[in-house]
Amino acid sequence: MRRLNTGRSSGQVIGGAGVVAAAIAMFALAPAAASADQRVVLWPKHPDVELEGAAAIAEVEGVALVSLRRVTEAQGEAMARREAREAQALTRLDDALTRARNAYLEQRFADMAELLAEAEERTLSLTTRPERAELLWELQLQRGIAYLYRGEEGDAARALDRFTLCVELDGERRPARETYGPDVSRAFSRAKAERELERPWPLRIDVVPGDARVAIDGRPVIENRRGVMLRPGLHVVHASGAGYRPEARIVRVTRGDELAFELEPDEDGDPMAQAARAWAAGDLAPGTTTGRRALARVAREVGADEAWLIGEGDDPEVVALAASGEGLARRHTSIAGAADALRSAAGDAAAQADLPRSSRFYHRWWVWAGAGAVAAGAAITAAALLPREPSRLRVFPPEP
Repeated sequence: MRRLNTGRSSGQVIGGAGVVAAAIAMFALAPAAASADQRVVLWPKHPDVELEGAAAIAEVEGVALVSLRRVTEAQGEAMARREAREAQALTRLDDALTRARNAYLEQRFADMAELLAEAEERTLSLTTRPERAELLWELQLQRGIAYLYRGEEGDAARALDRFTLCVELDGERRPARETYGPDVSRAFSRAKAERELERPWPLRIDVVPGDARVAIDGRPVIENRRGVMLRPGLHVVHASGAGYRPEARIVRVTRGDELAFELEPDEDGDPMAQAARAWAAGDLAPGTTTGRRALARVAREVGADEAWLIGEGDDPEVVALAASGEGLARRHTSIAGAADALRSAAGDAAAQADLPRSSRFYHRWWVWAGAGAVAAGAAITAAALLPREPSRLRVFPPEP
C-alpha cells in the first residue's frame, strides 16, 4: 500500500460547517453536585445566543459564572480576522481569474498557466472548503484550458487531470461552449467519459488528530476510520480540527493508497485565542475530543472549573463534561435535575400563554453521556500527540 503523506500546511485557519449546538468541557474532577465556590465559563455558540437559560441553570446549581468579556472579545476578534482574510483572498482570486481570462483572449497561455498556479497555491486553504467548491471548479477549469493550449510536453495529460478534477467536484457542470469553443468542450467531454469508466476504490484515511474534520472534493468524510471510495486521479483534500492548523492539498490517488494527514498544533496565542479561531472556523465541535480539550483549556485559562458551550434553536442544549467518567455521570445528573426544576416552574406560565411547551428554552434538551468515552478519548488523543517516526514512504504530489 502506498501512503500519501500530504505533509504540513502553512495556510490560514479555514473551517467549514456548523456544529451541533451544545456541549461542555471540564478539566478537573466534578463532585456529585456543584459546590458554592465552583466557577463556570460560558461559551456562546453564536454571537447572538441568549444566555438567560444557562444563567438560570447555573443559579439553581449554585455555581458562579465567570465574566464573558474575554470570551466575547476573543470571538469578535477571531471572526473579524477570519472575514478580513477571506475577503482579501477572494479579491486576489477574482483578480487572478480576470487576468488569466485576459491572457487566454490574448493567447498568452504560458502566462495564464503561471497566473493560475500561483492563485491556486495562495488560495487553496479557502477554495478547498465545501462552501467554496464552485470557485475551485472554475480555477481547475481555467488551469486545464491553459495546459490544453500551452502545448508543452505533458500538457495534454495535465489538462486531462484538471478536467477530471472538475468532474469530481461537480459531475453535472460543464464549460460553456459559446465561451470556450469546441476544443475545450471536446476535451472536457473526453475527461468526463473516461472518468465515468473508472471504478472507485477504497481509500483509507489516517489523520492526526483522529477526530479532525476531513473533506474530499468538497464533500465531508462521514467517518475517517472507514475511509471513502474514490476513483484514481487528482483529488482535493481539506482537514482541520480544534487546536490544530488546517491542511489543504491536491493529491494524486492510485489504487490501494492510504491518505495520511498529521496536522500541526495551533500554538499561536493563548488558549482563548486558539479556541476562538476554532469556533470561527466551525471546528469547535462539542462531540469531539479536540473540541472538549479546547474548551477545557479555556476554563483553565480563566480559572473556571467547567466550560459550557451554549447554543439555541428548536432544541437548545446545555451539556457539562467532567474530566473523569465517574464525575461526568454525577454532573450530568445534577444539571439534568436543575433543568427539570426550571422546566416545571416554566410549565404553568407556558400553559397560560397558550404556548407549546417545546417552544420554551428548557422544554426540549438532551444531556450527553459517555463517561468512559471521555477517558478513552483522552488517552487516545495523548497517544496521537506523541512524536511519530518519519514516514519512509514517498509523497506523490501532482505535477505542476
